Amino acid sequence: MCGIGGLLQQPGISEGQEVLHKINHLQKKRGPDEADVFWEAAGDWQIGLAHTRLQVIDPQGGRQPFRSRDGRFTLVFNGEIYNYIELADELRGLGSYFEGHSDTEVHLNAYCQWGPDCVLRLRGMFAFAIWDRKEKTLFAARDRLGIKPFHYYLKGDELLAFSSELKALIPLILKPKVNLALARDFIAWNLL
Repeated sequence: MCGIGGLLQQPGISEGQEVLHKINHLQKKRGPDEADVFWEAAGDWQIGLAHTRLQVIDPQGGRQPFRSRDGRFTLVFNGEIYNYIELADELRGLGSYFEGHSDTEVHLNAYCQWGPDCVLRLRGMFAFAIWDRKEKTLFAARDRLGIKPFHYYLKGDELLAFSSELKALIPLILKPKVNLALARDFIAWNLL
């Protein structure tokens, strides 16, 4: 289990990097082996990605946030891609190069090859976000069953924040309040 987090915000909100480190700290139990953040100004936006890691596959090659060789894409990923070996073979046949043996690297190469359609090829449990530096877009998804969590918070047009654990987003919400209908459904029927 790992933890991911991120911010996409308008410039002028100066504590973005600090918030990413808080997100990682609040999710430390999900990834006790290492933690890192990625941060950059991107025109009208600032983007940050955070990751806490539990090392399972390829301890050296799967460090995140994971960047493509050309620096265009940056990935944070929680989960496991069960068919990553088969995907790696297919991607090598299409010209992809791999430095390590992690499902993280395969995942990012799959996105570089197929874009958002890569999720149609991924078999496993996952939640991820990929920043495209050239297009200035953020793409995020989770597995079909929602096994790996992906919580998010929107504040108008100025902020998108996400994390693997809801508690990591609470500091961003000025006045947290309970949605009583949703709480009732969750308690009674385990519906989210």
